[in-house]
Amino acid sequence: MAGTLLQVDLPEAAAEALRLADLLRDYADGFGLPGAGSEALLEAAAALRARHPEKPVCLTAPAPADAATAFLARLAGRAQVLRVAGDLTVDALRALRAAAHERQVQLLVDLTGLSDLAERAKRLSRAKPDAFLLEVASREAGRADLDLEAVAAVREAGERPVAIAADLDPAVMPQLLRFRPERLIVGRAVTGAPDPRRAANALKARIDAVQRLTQFF
Repeated sequence: MAGTLLQVDLPEAAAEALRLADLLRDYADGFGLPGAGSEALLEAAAALRARHPEKPVCLTAPAPADAATAFLARLAGRAQVLRVAGDLTVDALRALRAAAHERQVQLLVDLTGLSDLAERAKRLSRAKPDAFLLEVASREAGRADLDLEAVAAVREAGERPVAIAADLDPAVMPQLLRFRPERLIVGRAVTGAPDPRRAANALKARIDAVQRLTQFF
């Protein structure tokens, strides 16, 4: 499979998002924008695409399924990846995937916080989403808690690529990258760092180093 992509989720303020995108363009493979379904979000995505057309933009669709479908119809090339809630039915997800692929948009199905992850991933995999998404880490009292068992269960049961959202120090990246995620999504670990370029460079270098070591395994 292709290597892991580094997606940096940018802050909500459009001017700051563009400033950071300019700083990080040499390291990020794509960008995400917060929020779900607003016109302001679509305008911010359009501005980001105009500034950096080579970088895919990921947006979050509103729930439920009909709202996600309506939002998808409004993307008009402003985003290439859409994050959708994982509480959809198989039929709803299948219809959404078909509509997304007609528009050349990838679907990330977010299973974060849902119950019965393995069974849900197995069921939803029948709709063939592009990847399942899990947020696997949180920072509390200066330490990161990794839910790697959830990643392993979803990857095995769903038999689809997995995207991992994790604001972590580069030192723990090998633990996540052994699952060969389709993308690694980070936010404040980069955008909130004293030197965002340096933070992004460190993450990208660690991703590349781990992939070089594991490409034959």
